[in-house]
Amino acid sequence: VARTPQAQLEIDASLDDRPDRSLKSGEFAAGKVPRWDLAKASTSLRSSLLGLGTRVQFHDRRRDWNSLSVDWLITTPAATIRPETGEIDLDEVWRFPVGAEPVLRVVAPAGATGKVRWFRLDPARPAYDSLPETGLGKDFSAAPARWIHETRDYLGESRDFLLDPAVWKSGEPGRVRILAECETETGWISAPAVELRFCQGDGFRAALSECFGMPYVFGIAFARKGDLSGVETGWGSDCSNFLIHAWRRQGLPLAWGDPGILRRQLETRREKATLSDRVPLDADEIGRGVVIDFGRHVAAFWEDREPFGSLGPEDLLAHHLGGFPEITSLADLAAKRPVFAVRVTKAGSGIRLALAGDVVLSGKERAVIPGFGHGGADLFLANLEGVPSLFAPEGKPRFDFRFPAERLSFLREKGLDAVSLANNHALDAGRAGLLEGLKSLQSAGLPSFGAGEDESEACRPWRVERKGVKIAVFGVSLLPGNEAGPGSPGVATLPNHETLLMREFSESRRRGERIVVLVHGGDEYRTEVNEDQRRWARWLAAQGVSIVSGAHPHVLQREERHGGTTVLHSLGNAVYPAELKGSDSGAIRIVELP
Repeated sequence: VARTPQAQLEIDASLDDRPDRSLKSGEFAAGKVPRWDLAKASTSLRSSLLGLGTRVQFHDRRRDWNSLSVDWLITTPAATIRPETGEIDLDEVWRFPVGAEPVLRVVAPAGATGKVRWFRLDPARPAYDSLPETGLGKDFSAAPARWIHETRDYLGESRDFLLDPAVWKSGEPGRVRILAECETETGWISAPAVELRFCQGDGFRAALSECFGMPYVFGIAFARKGDLSGVETGWGSDCSNFLIHAWRRQGLPLAWGDPGILRRQLETRREKATLSDRVPLDADEIGRGVVIDFGRHVAAFWEDREPFGSLGPEDLLAHHLGGFPEITSLADLAAKRPVFAVRVTKAGSGIRLALAGDVVLSGKERAVIPGFGHGGADLFLANLEGVPSLFAPEGKPRFDFRFPAERLSFLREKGLDAVSLANNHALDAGRAGLLEGLKSLQSAGLPSFGAGEDESEACRPWRVERKGVKIAVFGVSLLPGNEAGPGSPGVATLPNHETLLMREFSESRRRGERIVVLVHGGDEYRTEVNEDQRRWARWLAAQGVSIVSGAHPHVLQREERHGGTTVLHSLGNAVYPAELKGSDSGAIRIVELP
């Protein structure tokens, strides 16, 4: 089950209540029948069952599984695999360029001996059909299997928790999945598989190359794993979604689907082309991604060969059809499909956003990062940390970021269009101070979002239009406290307002608005993105958000693109009290709306 991602495990511990008609039953006549007690499961079994997460279900009239699993989580030792370098991405993948394969380490619990058994997971078959009822999968692969499954190949044993990449690396782009078992004082426990992707080149081409080694899965567009979908589940890809995944990795929000759905999301350069037409292509177009559309099959332009600058039989294409992704020449694919179309991505919105991190206007002297301003962008947004009110705080904040309302003129002078108040300092002047601050912002002509007199207002976006493009801007805090209630002022927070925000996002999509979210969360003064940030960035991407811009850590954190969403995890401090740590840590990012 652990190596079959579509599978669920159900254990019914009450089935032995039925009459036992087995040959063995005679031995226990009139005696006590042995019963398997789940609570006495071994450490190894507990570890394996917990590793299945929500894919395991227990039915036991004598015992509550939820309570038992919580106890197990507390008492069962756990291990994870972590590369010695790098940082995990939103889709739970570690990415590296080819040639930078990392040493892997098992992060083990106390009492671990250091002995680790290592395994590599590989697809059991090159092709699968997750929609066998349609009968269409057989058109693309001979006798595809129904259930996606992985084989477990033994790599060896180490005694220092480490695995040298020389044991498993191939030196080629693609996917590698490594599993481990770690010895502890109470038995062997499983460390969940780590997924590594190795890329060749950059941009669109790199995103294609990381999928080499994935099996062909007919119906992958409908795959779901939590907030991940399609190829992002890691289960496999197919001809069109192989390409769609690469574009989503560049921040383009293309929908999963078959070649027809992909076709509708692209712009046509040439219809009914043949090899002799030598359709001209420039380097920028190739870098952004070019599709050769054969009708029921599509391929991506991979490498321009002499004569350069035009599409010819000698050029290489990357495609995925009925097995593992491969690179072949246009001549080979056109042998059976001599007429094709050439398609490219559509032009973006042309809207440029200037995004800043934390802006604090309290204190006597403030450090302002160079370039703080709209920089010619169409929209300039930031997180306003604190509130324009001098009302006394309801408690004693660790840092008091109240400030007089007249300082808002500085932000208007710098061209700031609107600010988020969804942060942990919105109530530094109490709830009455927040209401006063909202009025002061309105009087200053500076719109705000992410806070309000109740939860409905706090979760409502600021709506604006630029160059005919409708934009909805939200503010959300990931930190506990300060949340607005049904009748009390405060800020929009996750997970508290998950349902309300989902409703607002749905309304924005219905209106045809591009969605931007300013998020406040993460660990202060840590450059590494934490799990809470990743979890909610994944969730926001799944809601159709175009751009996520973060603040609160007071340092710069990484940028990534996932599911068609651009995520700036933290932009540091833009305006900050000069005497505080990290006052000059920020940056302004100019991002184009897709």
